[in-house]
Amino acid sequence: MKYRNLSELHKLEDNPRTIDKESFASLCQSIQDNPDYFEARPLILSNRTGKLVILGGNQRYEAAKKLGLEKVPTHLIEGLTEEREEEITIRDNVNNGDWDWDKLANRYDYEKLDEWGVAVPTAVASADSDEINPQGKLARTFIAPPFSVLDARQGYWRDRKKQWLTLGIKSELGRKGGLVFANLSGCIPDYYMKKTELEKKLGRKLSNEEYERDYLDTEKYQNVGTSIFDPVLAEIAYTWFNVDGGTILDPFAGGSVRGIVASRLGYRYLGHELREDQVEANIAQATEICAGYPEPEYVIGDSSKTVPQSDEQVDLIFTCPPYADLEKYSDDPADISNMDYDDFLRVYRDIIQKSVNRLKENRFAAIVVGDVRDSNGIYHDFVGDTVDAFKDAGMQYYNEIILVTTAGSLPIRAGSTFQKTRKTGKAHQNLLTFYKGDIERIAETFAATREVEDQYVKLLSFYKGDPKRVQQYFEPIDVDQNVDNFDAED
Repeated sequence: MKYRNLSELHKLEDNPRTIDKESFASLCQSIQDNPDYFEARPLILSNRTGKLVILGGNQRYEAAKKLGLEKVPTHLIEGLTEEREEEITIRDNVNNGDWDWDKLANRYDYEKLDEWGVAVPTAVASADSDEINPQGKLARTFIAPPFSVLDARQGYWRDRKKQWLTLGIKSELGRKGGLVFANLSGCIPDYYMKKTELEKKLGRKLSNEEYERDYLDTEKYQNVGTSIFDPVLAEIAYTWFNVDGGTILDPFAGGSVRGIVASRLGYRYLGHELREDQVEANIAQATEICAGYPEPEYVIGDSSKTVPQSDEQVDLIFTCPPYADLEKYSDDPADISNMDYDDFLRVYRDIIQKSVNRLKENRFAAIVVGDVRDSNGIYHDFVGDTVDAFKDAGMQYYNEIILVTTAGSLPIRAGSTFQKTRKTGKAHQNLLTFYKGDIERIAETFAATREVEDQYVKLLSFYKGDPKRVQQYFEPIDVDQNVDNFDAED
C-alpha cells in the first residue's frame, strides 16, 4: 500500500458503478469521520496504459476530491491484461453501490459478468399473479423483453394474443359502414391469387379497381383490412410505461382493445372517440368482458374539444392515431382522417398538446404510429411529425420501439408491383415513447411496479429401466389434439 497524490490518478472510463446523491454524501461523511477509512480499502490501480487508472474506488476518489484531500492510500497491481482489469473492476464492486446497467451491458460480456458474481436481472414485464379470466388461461405475468424491436410473428407473441382474443375481444365491432383500408390488395391474403385465376379465365388483365368493383365481394371484406390493435402491445406498454393502477388517457380510442386490456390489468382507461356507434360497441364488449374490473370510460366527440373539458390529470397517454387518410373512419368533417395532410397535422398537433397538458409530471406518453404515403407515393414523415409534436408539447423523446408485424400479402406484392415501383413492403409499426419531467426521477416513480421475476422453473424427469424400450410402453402423442383439449387447470 502506498499513499499517492490525487493528481496522479485517473478515473476509469465508462465506470459501470453509480451512486446516488444521498449515498455519496454518506460516503463523504464516513471518510471525514474516520480518517483511517482508506487504510482498510485502498484504491486499486493499474498502470497497463502508462497511467495510474483506478480499477476499484472511483467513488472514493470523487469523495476525497470533494473533501479536499491531497493524498489517498492506493494499491498498484502491475502486469494486468485488459480482461483481468475488467474482472477486478467488477469483483471489487459486486457488493457495493449500484450498477449503471447501460454501461455494464455495453462494455462487458454477459457470461463474464455472471462468472464474476454479478446478478444480471432478466427483463420481465410483470403484474400481479392473479388470473385475468376465470378459466385461468391468461395470467397477469407476461414475459416480454423491453427491447427496441418486438416481433409479433413469434410463437410466444401469437399465443399471448390468442389468449387475449379468447376473452371475446372483437375490435372490428362498431366499424360497420365503411372502415376499410384504402388498398384492399394489402389486406386480403389471397387477393392476387384469386385475381390471377380470374384473369386466366377471362383471358385478359384486370386493374385492381375493376377487380374490386365488378368481381370482388366487398361486403365480405367489409372489415378485412381494418386496423385491429394488438392487445399484446397494449399489455406491454401499460405494464412498462404506466405506474401501478395509473389512469390512461387515449385521445384516439377507436376499437375496444386498448380499453379492455387496460381494464383487465387493473388500470383506469379514459378513451375519447368521435364515433358514437363505435363507443356503443366498445361499451357492450366491456360490459361482457370486464365485469368485476374497472370498466373503460369513454367520451364521445371531437378530441380537440373533449380532451380539455376535464382538468383531471392522468398517468399515461397511450394511443394509436389515424394514419392520415390511410383509413376512412367516418364521413364526419371533424374526423381528421377526412382532412388533407396539412389540416390533419394541425388538428393532430393540437390534440397532442391538449393531452400532454393533462399528463402528470414524471410520466410517459406512448404512441403507435407508422409512416404513410401521399397520393404520389412519397412518405409524409408522419413518424417525424409525431416526434416534433410531442417535443413541441413539452415532452422528451425517450424510446423508439419497432413492432415487426406479419407480412400478409406483402411478399406477393413485393414480387410483382414493387418490382416496378421499387417500394419496400412495410411490415412494422413504431411505438414512440416520450417523457414529461425529470429523467432522474424515473427510477423513483416506477420502481415499485417493476419487479424482476424468475422466468424459468426446472422440471426434472427420470426413467427407470431401459430407455430403448420406452416406445413399447408409451403411445404416440397427438400434439394437435392435446393442444386443443388443453385446460390451464390440468
